Order: sequence, then C-alpha cells, then structure tokens
Amino acid sequence: MTGTPYPVGPTASGGGPDRQRYVVGADDPELLRSLAERLAKTGEARVHHAVGAGPAALVIEATEDAVERLRAEHGDRLIVEVDSELPQPGPVLPPGM
Repeated sequence: MTGTPYPVGPTASGGGPDRQRYVVGADDPELLRSLAERLAKTGEARVHHAVGAGPAALVIEATEDAVERLRAEHGDRLIVEVDSELPQPGPVLPPGM
C-alpha cells in the first residue's frame, strides 16, 4: 500500500484460497514494526497494510498455520483476529421513534 513506511512482502504461495486476512495488534508498536519486517523478509505472511502511525495494528494475509505459529511465539503480547467486514448498519431512526 502506498504511503505506509512498513514493508509489504511477497506471499510464499502467491496468495490463494488457504490464506485469509487477519488483524494483528499489540501494545508495543516496536513489536509490530519488527514483525512487519520479518514477515516481509520470510514470506510466511503478507503484510497488506499497517494501521496508524505506530503502527497500532497490521493487516496481514496468512494461512491458519502461520497465524497459530505467531500466536504460539508471542503469546498474549500479540492479538490476532480474522479481519471480517462489518455489517451494514440498519436504518437510523430519529430519537423517540
């Protein structure tokens, strides 16, 4: 993604049906920066983009196995969740209706 100072790496398999998007968060921005650099070098996951200046989070494309390895390696210092679209909001009614 243009404008992000974090590396965007290749996917080992060129993407594919076995990969999905995940949001990766941590209290430590340095952990996320070093993780983004490592993933770009190794290709174990693709950094789609970084969120925030810290960064506050990373959006990655990875296999479930790669995500489980990240969770095992970093424990509770790293939060990894499936990136899913938010539902469209229903109609907004004026107060009192």
